[in-house]
This record gives sequence, structure tokens and C-alpha cells, in this order.
Amino acid sequence: QDLQVRAAESNGWLLTARDLQNEVVLIWRDGGRLVREQPVQLDVRGDMRVLIDGPGALRTELALDLQSYNRPVETFVLRLPPHTTLVTGNAQGYEVSDLTDPDADVRTDRQTVQISLQKPSTQARLQLTTQSTAEAAQSEQINVANYEVIGALRQSGQVSLWASEDWLVDWSLGPSVRRVAGPDRIEGLEERKELATFEYFRQPCDLEVQVAPQGTRKEVEPQYRMQISEDRVSLEARLRYRIRGARESFLEFDRNDWQL
Repeated sequence: QDLQVRAAESNGWLLTARDLQNEVVLIWRDGGRLVREQPVQLDVRGDMRVLIDGPGALRTELALDLQSYNRPVETFVLRLPPHTTLVTGNAQGYEVSDLTDPDADVRTDRQTVQISLQKPSTQARLQLTTQSTAEAAQSEQINVANYEVIGALRQSGQVSLWASEDWLVDWSLGPSVRRVAGPDRIEGLEERKELATFEYFRQPCDLEVQVAPQGTRKEVEPQYRMQISEDRVSLEARLRYRIRGARESFLEFDRNDWQL
């Protein structure tokens, strides 16, 4: 009873007990040296290109640059924004495992994946692609920047929004996000153009976008050719239209008493 264990002067342990009335068997074993592995000190730099194809239809091309300051990175856990799923599977250099609870509510829970590097390294660059889920169409605003590497020491990066003229895109910024001047680009991306570029300084962060159909804007450049005779006036008109925003299936114009 009243067993006590304390360190001895000779780098050992001293065990004392009182009121031992029966035979006592003492067994011990060498516990070895306990080594606690320090967590990875990870610095993550993200570059996100968000391609907007309509309300609830978003695709993101994500590049993550990892820098470890104490030991090589073997695995890390990435949490995606709400209503977002990873569409790239295992790629050259890394493997992806889905950690999301199969019984999770897809309307509220976020997908979480574990990424394992095939060759542990203190520096790594990964290319990932994600897309919005069906639930995103039911949400007025979608957070497009909340890609969080769990336990990272620092997280920062840039987000650029791309859309065609068919869509009106509005955004709201959280406290750790600001708009910045984007790089000069001569060419667009397919039929999209760059709308804005933002910087974030930590994760999680908030950059929410709202997408609506763009109102139709029309521009017309007319050219007229008139021929006048004694009993007839003929007018040849060429109308060059440029339509921006939502597409139209027909055009209307007033003939002003002219006969076709």
C-alpha cells in the first residue's frame, strides 16, 4: 500500500511502500527513451484560380506550395470550402485519402482529405482541382477561398476570379482578405476574363461570391446606302450588333414606315 515512485540520484528510480503484509512480487521492464516527435512547422502558399460558369457552377485550379522548417513533410490534412469537392484523384508524387465522415451532412459539412507525399520533402508543390457540389446552387453566396491546411504555421496566397460576360459576379471579403492589383495578362482564359484578384493572410478566411445572370447590353453600328429615283427610294441597311451579357435568340427593330 502507499506505493511511491521517485527519481534516484544515480539516474534511476526509487520505489517505496508501506504496510506490506503478504508476499510481494515486483516486475519491471526497460521502458526505453521516450522521444516526442515535434509537429511539422509548415508554411503554405496558395494560388487559386476560380472559374465561374454560373450560379453554383464553379471550378477551382489550386496550387499549394509547402515549406517545412524542421523536418520533411510526409502527410498533411486539407479541409475544403463548403459545397466543394476534390475532383483530382491520386496524381504523380502524392496520394489522396478522403477523411470525410460518410454519414456527414453534405449541406453543412466540409470535405476533408489527407494528402500523402510519395517522397517526403521539406519543399513541395501540388496541383489540385475542385468543383462546387449540387448544394452550391441552393446557396446565395459561396466561399471560394477557404482551403485550410490543418495545423499549418502560416497560410497565405492569392485568389483570382474568372467569368464570362454572361454573369454578374459580386463578392464580400472577410477581415483577412483584401483586393489587390492582378498581374498584367494579355490573353483571357477560354471565354472568360479576370474580374478581380485578392490576397489572404491566414486560414480559415472568407471570400464569398454571388453569381447572377448578366443583363443584356446591345451595341449597334449601322451602315446605310440610299438610292433615289423618280418614283422610288431604296434603302439598304447593314446593322452590326454586339451583344454582351445574356444571349438573345432574336432582335427587334422599327422599320419607321419602310417596306421590306
